Formats: sequence, C-alpha cells, structure tokens
Amino acid sequence: MSFPQRRLEGVCRWKDIGRQTGLARLEGDILGNVCLPLGLPVYRNRIPIYIKGSCGSHLKRLLAEVLSAAGDVVSVTPKEQTVREGDPIQMLCKLPQPLEFCRISYLPSTSVILTPNKKDDRLSYFGEGFEKGHCGVLIYSAKDSHNGNITCSLTAVGALGEKSGTMKLTVAKRPSKPELMIARPENPDGNFNENEILNAFCIVKNGRPAANITWYIGDEKLTDGLSTILVEQYEPQDLHTVSQNLTRRVQASDNGKQLRCVAGHPLLNDNTNTTIQTISVKFAPKDQSQPLERFGLVEGEEGKILVTVMANPKPDFMWVIGEDRIYEGDQDASGRFRVLRGTPSENIPGSWDSVLVIDQLMKEDVERNYQLVAKNSLGEKSYSVSISTSPEPRMFELGAPAIVGIVVAVLVILTAAALLVFARAKGRWCFAGATAHFAGESSDTESADHHHHASNPKIKKTPFTSVFKKKAKEPTPEPSPEGEQEAAEEDREEDSKDEAGRVMLNPDEGVVYAELDLTVATPRVQVKPEDEKTEYAEIIHTKGK
Repeated sequence: MSFPQRRLEGVCRWKDIGRQTGLARLEGDILGNVCLPLGLPVYRNRIPIYIKGSCGSHLKRLLAEVLSAAGDVVSVTPKEQTVREGDPIQMLCKLPQPLEFCRISYLPSTSVILTPNKKDDRLSYFGEGFEKGHCGVLIYSAKDSHNGNITCSLTAVGALGEKSGTMKLTVAKRPSKPELMIARPENPDGNFNENEILNAFCIVKNGRPAANITWYIGDEKLTDGLSTILVEQYEPQDLHTVSQNLTRRVQASDNGKQLRCVAGHPLLNDNTNTTIQTISVKFAPKDQSQPLERFGLVEGEEGKILVTVMANPKPDFMWVIGEDRIYEGDQDASGRFRVLRGTPSENIPGSWDSVLVIDQLMKEDVERNYQLVAKNSLGEKSYSVSISTSPEPRMFELGAPAIVGIVVAVLVILTAAALLVFARAKGRWCFAGATAHFAGESSDTESADHHHHASNPKIKKTPFTSVFKKKAKEPTPEPSPEGEQEAAEEDREEDSKDEAGRVMLNPDEGVVYAELDLTVATPRVQVKPEDEKTEYAEIIHTKGK
C-alpha cells in the first residue's frame, strides 16, 4: 500500500524533493513495512530513504516518528492453533493505541482489509473495535489450504508504518495407521526363547501435526528400551512422519501378550491408532511361588487335586504316589487313582492344568505323599503336593487404610509415652509439684522427729536405745478362728499401705532388727510371729537436743 500525498503536505512538498541538491541516506529497522510516496524501493523491515537538500530535516523528523511508533509490539492471541478441516479459525491482534487500518493475510495468497463492520460469507471482523486497538478475524470454515501462518498488519492512528503479528495455524491431516515390525526371532517357528532380545520398529506416516507413539505389552505401558522419536518433515504440504525403536529382553510372562504400537493424533480413533502383534515365548516349566496344599477334601467322596503349571510348549504330566507312577490319561492298578489329560488354563497363556482324581477318599490317602512331574523340550520340574480334609484357612488381610491407622496409632502412643517420661524427669506440666514434694520427704531424721513431736505432744520421751532392749517373753494364747480372721484382715490392710518401719525378730539368736522409714509421719510396725510366740518392738521418737 502507499500513503496519499497529503500526508507529506506541510512537511515536505512532493515537488520540492526533486529540485534539491545534496544526498543523505538513513536506514531504520521497524516491525512493519512503511511505504512513502517518494518512488523509492521498500524492503521488508528495512526502509532505505534518500533525502536531498533542505527537505532532509523534515523527512528525518518523519522517519523518527515512524521508528518511535515501531516500539509497540503487536499482541497476538493465540500464537498457535490446531484445527480440523471445517472448524472455525479465530485470531485477535492488539495494539495499545487506537487503529486506523487493519489487514489480514493468509494462504493461499489472500489479503483482506478489515473494518469493524466487515462481514461476508467467508469471514468477519473479530474484536472490540479500532478504538480499543483490536484487529481480529473469524474464518468460518478451515480448509487444508489455510495451513501455515496468518499475519495481521495494524496501523495506529497518526502513524505511517504498519506493525505485524503472526499466528501459526495447523490444519490437521490424518496420518496413516501405525506400522509395527518385529525382527525375526532365532527360532524358525517364530517363537522367542526366554531372555532373548526382541527388536521392534513402529512408524506413523504423513500426519499433520506430527503424531506421537506409545508402546504397550499387555496392559503394561513400556518406558524402558525406547529410542528417541525420529520426526521427518516433508514440504510443501507440511507433513510429518514419526518412527521409534523398541528393544526388550522377553520374559516367560510375556508369552501370549500383545505388543501394541499406539499413535496419538487428533484425527485417529481407537480403530485406526493401534497396531498389534502377539508375542510367543518358549520356556521350561516354572517353579511355584507357594507350597502346594489342597484343602477341603471329604472322606468317602471323590477327591480332585488340581495343579496349574506354567510352561511353553505344553509339558507332559506324571503323578508319583508312593511307588506308583501314573501318566496323564492313565490310572493305577487299583483303579482308585487316575490322571486326567492336561488342558490349557483359562485366561492364562502358557499355563496348563493337571488333575489327579481319587475315588472314595480315605483317611490314609490324606497321609500320602503326592508328586507331580512336568516335562517339556526345554526342561523338567517336580512339585510336591499335600492334601487335607480341613477347610482352607482364611488369610487375614488388612487394607491400606487399616495399615495406615495402625501405624498412626502406634506413633501416637509412643509419642505420648515419651512426653510423659520427659515431663516426669523434668517436673513439667502435671508433675510440676512432684519435685518439691520429694525434696520435702528427703529431710534429715532430726527434722522429721521435730515435726512429729510438734504435732503429737502426748508422746512420751524415751531414749532410742531402749528400743533394742528385749522384753521378757510372755506366753501367747492360742488364737481363735475369729482372731485369725481379724489378724488376716489387719495384715491385708497393713500390706496395702506404705510401711513406716519394720522390726524383724529372731528369738533363737536374741537379735532384734529394726528398719526405720522417717518419710511417713506415723510409723507402723510389722511383727512376724515365729514358733507361736511374738516379740514386739516399739519405736518412740525423741526430740533432738
């Protein structure tokens, strides 16, 4: 576009430029193309301007205004957008000042001048008006030809230059269905051996945007052994092809599972985004993780012992009962034991069931030793089986909430116990008065005696040495049943209380031993009878001098 000549009037008349002498050149980097009616070449984002004579000062000022206005950047929402064919396209460009001009350009080679009242059968103006600085477009239906950049060009009021913003538009194109290829295994029959390396390759071609690839084996999502996704882009259609390699050491548990390559793309659904191949793995019979015990058999009735063995290919089964060996489909000489032919286990690829049938189970059958031998071309394994007429024990199972509750309860109890020990040791909280109480109890003997006599003025003063004088022995009357009962009750009462003192007498040696505990105000004496005679010791406190 070009500005009308009147924009230069008052600054530098068009006819004056050609008559001036002298030459000066200015270059300015701006964010848009500015066209001046000088008949000069204009390049993208760079404008060479040749100025002659006295008119140069006016053009310099004009260029300075253009470059100053170029500091405002166009805000574009959104910066990128992905749509399907037929979806609407919406784009909004904004400047912080009112607009005088708004233009939208998009492929193929379309440029549209927009005004707030612009509306036709293909598109319409979008935004809150030029006074808010809004220049936006709403294209009603996306086409594959619209894929690419959409550019908005804005001219602010009073400015001579345009400012531009760009949104990257991707019109989605459905890629091909994933192609999954697995390198041929070592075995000519197409089966992998256990621990053999599996190499797989998945490719998704010609999508827009580029698809992503996810691998699964069975229901397990694979994250190990994956190479970096390779993306190849093809112009001018802007199509993308992606591919990825998988390396995995196969396990016996992989046998019979489906290896899946899943492509993620807006235009792919569950029927077109996945390619599957089933993996077959050969392995010898596997060990059992738990002891083989069969419960709930009933004496006098037919008993069936079922054992499931994992192996591929199918193993041959043989049951050993004592000295008898019974192959599948056969029975022992008595006809009471027979072995059914092995059959595939339901829902477990590579697993086989072998059943031993016992006719009219007897008590001694429960005490027998049973052994199952499974053998295929890759190995052999023996399994010891025990049977019982008892019901199968139920395992007590705790769910996650119960386990968490138990752990929390234990932690609370341990914390409470630790706090109690700490409080008692430091005399804190409810134990705050205990320290002073214990200190008061540890007073010396004289202090205790003094307080005792002060509160008991009637006690006779007697030398303490008189306590150790042995009194004359007096005959003890025969205790009556009522007396024995009263004595027993008194003993129980005395035992339930803290002892203030003990006196132990030994009549044979004539020794009286007394223990004093002055921490209790009222001392008590416990007398132990011996040889149906009793000697008493009396403790009398004397006031210290």
